[in-house]
Amino acid sequence: MSQIDPTVGRMILFHPPSNSANPTFAPSATCAAIIAAVLPDDRLNLAVFDSNGAVHSMEKVPLIQEGDDAPADGYYAEWMPYQKSVAKGETAPVLHAPPTKLDKLTASSSEPSPFSAAANPVPSAPVTPAATPTPVVTPVTTTSQPAVSPFTPTPVTPAT
Repeated sequence: MSQIDPTVGRMILFHPPSNSANPTFAPSATCAAIIAAVLPDDRLNLAVFDSNGAVHSMEKVPLIQEGDDAPADGYYAEWMPYQKSVAKGETAPVLHAPPTKLDKLTASSSEPSPFSAAANPVPSAPVTPAATPTPVVTPVTTTSQPAVSPFTPTPVTPAT
């Protein structure tokens, strides 16, 4: 018997209760689920996908491990056959998808792609410092009125 420790974010299978009021859970259905929380006593909170792809929150779902008896009326979670097989050591874990035909073709090529950076280097242009603008100085003339700067606040008198 091999126990698998549940962790948040892992995929798991969910079996809805046989008396489910949700019409998208067919009797004896098996649904994909993601573990949202691991609770005490081998219970889980799950995000369950129904047959239409809609997500449902299922709380305090019992986790049935290898060798445990599943409830007859459903409402439990279990590991996928592949996960059980890896836990027993029968199957080697796969960390990524196998290479595609395109991966094999590009890995065997010794020449760089015509679209790669190695085939199309970008020339660097000399960097010149930005010119600083010369300030414009306006001569001040004296008049009978005091000079008003555009930055000087003008007093505002309240309207009555």
